[in-house]
Amino acid sequence: MTNMKRSIWLLLFLAFYGTGELQAQVTAKFNFTAAASTVSGWTNIAGDPTVAPRSGMMNGVTVSSINTFNWTALPGIGAAYNGLGQPGGTFFPSTVMANHWFQGTDAAQYNALLPQLWITGLNKDSV
Repeated sequence: MTNMKRSIWLLLFLAFYGTGELQAQVTAKFNFTAAASTVSGWTNIAGDPTVAPRSGMMNGVTVSSINTFNWTALPGIGAAYNGLGQPGGTFFPSTVMANHWFQGTDAAQYNALLPQLWITGLNKDSV
């Protein structure tokens, strides 16, 4: 009987040992637009990132466009569109796909040393 009790206590200990390490999954969904565009369940970050830094927060996760000179705009247009992206989708709502921010007109204008987005609030083990 004593061995049985020890086994039960050992199993209980092992079962609850790791629970202090477990963390709930956090979902944060952002959509980037030129003009404000509401999408249910998504945090909208509106405006042209070449005009002023933009940011938004959802469930403790923050996304920021960092700095205006980290973005390359199309002359006379900027770096944000509404309604010019991909139509519809199954994974992302069509409003999220149609509106977007973009980086320059070609790969030559992209500079990997100047990051476009800063994401904070993630756990180090987050995907």
